[in-house]
Amino acid sequence: MAVAGADQKAEGTNQINLQLGCLRSMVQEIEKELKELREQQDGAKAKLEQSVTDVADHLQEQLNKLRSVMENMMASSSALLSMSVPASPELRQEEAQGTCPACSLDVSEQVRQLFQRYEQLQHLVNSFMARQAEIKAARQLTARNQQDEELLKHIQATILQVQEDCEKLNSITGDLVDDHRQKQKDIEALFQSLEKLEKEKADKEDLVTEIHVKADKASLAGKVSCTQFDATMEHLNKMIQDVLDRITGQEQDWHQIQQKLVEEMDSKLDRLELTPFRQRLEERWKNLLKQLQEKAPRMEADDAAGIRKQLLAHFHCVSCDRSLNMLVPGPHVLAIPSMPALPSRHSMHPHTVFELEQIRQHSR
Repeated sequence: MAVAGADQKAEGTNQINLQLGCLRSMVQEIEKELKELREQQDGAKAKLEQSVTDVADHLQEQLNKLRSVMENMMASSSALLSMSVPASPELRQEEAQGTCPACSLDVSEQVRQLFQRYEQLQHLVNSFMARQAEIKAARQLTARNQQDEELLKHIQATILQVQEDCEKLNSITGDLVDDHRQKQKDIEALFQSLEKLEKEKADKEDLVTEIHVKADKASLAGKVSCTQFDATMEHLNKMIQDVLDRITGQEQDWHQIQQKLVEEMDSKLDRLELTPFRQRLEERWKNLLKQLQEKAPRMEADDAAGIRKQLLAHFHCVSCDRSLNMLVPGPHVLAIPSMPALPSRHSMHPHTVFELEQIRQHSR
């Protein structure tokens, strides 16, 4: 039965797919027809616009010509009216001299041309009205094309909806087939278990008696013996006592350390007391430096026993008062031979208190 249901669902999906293919082909044909209609519509619109512009230009030219003819007619009619009105003999003589029979013939010719132009304009107006009717028909055709486009969009929307429904049906049928297979497997497993139970089942009365007799393994596993319980409790008591002893010892040590810290803090200088003490030390240090500088032995240079060069005495010129270097007259002094100097030995210790203070500041 399950296989037959799956086959029926597969046939239904195949039929739906065939219908969708037919609908797609129909939609493609409709799109082609709409494309052709659009092209025809565009060509008709272009032709109508060109014809309307041509007719408008032609009518404008005819109206301009008619305006000129009407102006000529008005001039001729005014001349005829002036001829028909009675006037003085002098004016009549002047008008008789100014008018001629050729003018009246020209007026009749212009009237005939005016009627011909009127007939031509009437024909043009009729043709223009026919073109307007064609334009209305083209507009109706565009409206129909718009309706066809809306119908095509509606058909496309329905096709998409049908496709979505088909996809949902396919997914649902797949889920149903999977559920059916799983249920079939479960039913087969149940049948196998039933067959096994029928082969290996025990008598109900014997089973009840054995259940009442046998001990519950879970309850036995959850119980503890008294000896084990007492041993564990004694071990826990010892551990707790050790922890309490350690806590009391640590508390005593902590109190001792706290007392020691309090005593040391009391013996320390406060920040407010440290500043004046520092100032006193600095003043004392400055006083000591001054005393050392004042009591330091002054180094006096010894008088030289002899010199190697002859001294130059400074003299001034009598006339211009410029400085002159003159040799001092005297006996020639023998120079002392130069001897190598003794090896020098530099000490690492500072020589003066000032250098000691510089070294201390540098080390800071």
